[in-house]
Amino acid sequence: MESRIKFEGINIARKILVLFGILFLLGVGTAQAYTITMTGEDLDKRIEKFFPFILETPFYTLRLHTPRAVLKTGSERLGLKMMLTMEMPESKRAEGVGHLEGEISYDAKKGELHFRNPALVSFSVEGLPTDFEKIVRDSVNMIASQHLPIIVVYRLDEDEQKMGFGLMKLKSVQVKNGKLIVEIGL
Repeated sequence: MESRIKFEGINIARKILVLFGILFLLGVGTAQAYTITMTGEDLDKRIEKFFPFILETPFYTLRLHTPRAVLKTGSERLGLKMMLTMEMPESKRAEGVGHLEGEISYDAKKGELHFRNPALVSFSVEGLPTDFEKIVRDSVNMIASQHLPIIVVYRLDEDEQKMGFGLMKLKSVQVKNGKLIVEIGL
């Protein structure tokens, strides 16, 4: 038995409208994903403008600065390595490196990729008294969870927004050959 769409009783304008609607739905259903590729250098330029972060307390001052993207092949996460500087009572100063990792999320309404759920993976600070290690870990995690999610890793430009990429959702994130590759699609 053969199925046919009959347009009996429908005027020509409606026929055309229905035809365009069907073509639109077919086009949307087969739309390709949009791929965003960024090198570590690209990410560094975007991320460093959000730094430094400074936490001042009556007992110490902690400064997170000079971030660098860490792209581990095969990972779905973005790493950030940054300098940590801690000033303590009696003019003591300790400096070192912290390594955070977080996820990439996509805000379709704004057309932005964000650094989400960052957590301190490791840190090493020369001259840091043992008593301060937990304080540094907790302080960096607090700064990371409260302030780093504002980091916009990528923002779709006006042309990309007009092409409808802002309506898409995050499909995949991967690090390959020293590049962060993010795919958005329907």
